[in-house]
Amino acid sequence: MAKINDDLAIVVGSQSDRDTVNTTVRDATAGVANDTLTDAQSVLFDEDSLSLSFDRTESTEPVVSGSFTKRAGYLQRIQPAFSFTTNAMGGARDATPSGSGDWDLSTAQELLYLGAGLTGTSDTSDTDYALGNLTYLTFKVWRGSHSWTLPGCFLDPTWNFTPGEKATISWTVLCDDITFDASDTFPTSLVYDGSSPAGGQQTAAPPVLKGAGSEIAGLTRGFQSGTLSLSNQSESYPDSNATNGVVFEQTGREIRFQGDWYADSTQTDATGDPDATTADFYNLESDVTSSTTLSFTLGTVSGASTRPTALSFSIPNYRYTAQSRVDSAGKVVWGLDGYATSTTSNAEMSITAK
Repeated sequence: MAKINDDLAIVVGSQSDRDTVNTTVRDATAGVANDTLTDAQSVLFDEDSLSLSFDRTESTEPVVSGSFTKRAGYLQRIQPAFSFTTNAMGGARDATPSGSGDWDLSTAQELLYLGAGLTGTSDTSDTDYALGNLTYLTFKVWRGSHSWTLPGCFLDPTWNFTPGEKATISWTVLCDDITFDASDTFPTSLVYDGSSPAGGQQTAAPPVLKGAGSEIAGLTRGFQSGTLSLSNQSESYPDSNATNGVVFEQTGREIRFQGDWYADSTQTDATGDPDATTADFYNLESDVTSSTTLSFTLGTVSGASTRPTALSFSIPNYRYTAQSRVDSAGKVVWGLDGYATSTTSNAEMSITAK
């Protein structure tokens, strides 16, 4: 008897609508890297990060008469839980960008962004990813010769930042349905880097968080660690026409940033007097968000003719919700938590590839 090697792979493609599975992804025997959103794009992920589990929902049957002995229930549906982690960036579309679209992320990463409700708009100097409607995706996941197709998916991403290290994105996937194939074939090839129109997920070293120019509330301050989460809040609802009998419907959206920030000697309190230890508390008390911007850049902005390897993050109006002391070698560090707001639709946050 021999143990089985754990071979893992993921491909993804967009759907024409929520209810229509992407058959190219469903029937895929390989993963590609091209510029077609409906093709089965290979996803480069940390294999140790892959979480794939299944919960059985079944009927509750009467107990055996005169006892508490349970009778077996009957299957109603299987609900998958699926997540994985990727690099935050590994190169963009063009090695020598000069025109609109050249700063776009790779097709695979753009698909993941679209599934989180982030759509890119290109110009001749960068690509801005702004909030909007969700694009529903079909995923296919292999574990050796077994595969699972998951249609009607959207995503909740969390960006993980540690200074001096590469940044990662943890993707939590919500899906409407699942189909299991017990006798599939593991992909014959998995291509992660295409020609210029498709870009690559490993065409450049993932950018390191350093020299980030991080700012909060109008002041340049470094942070020791940070997480940026985009939650497409959802609930499951019964639907007689749904393949699985239930669907996940988006009911809201929340974007949060939590970080441990160094206090700065140039911070001022509510009266304008320097006070590095209390300015954050005044922002916590304040109902004004227009003065509490949050921004930083991951990687080095390349400019024209050099492969893009930088992402700039911007939250124009950051509402403080919690503040806590962080012990840090005698320096004043505050753990700050808050969420992104705006009085303009879909303007809470933007991410720009440069």
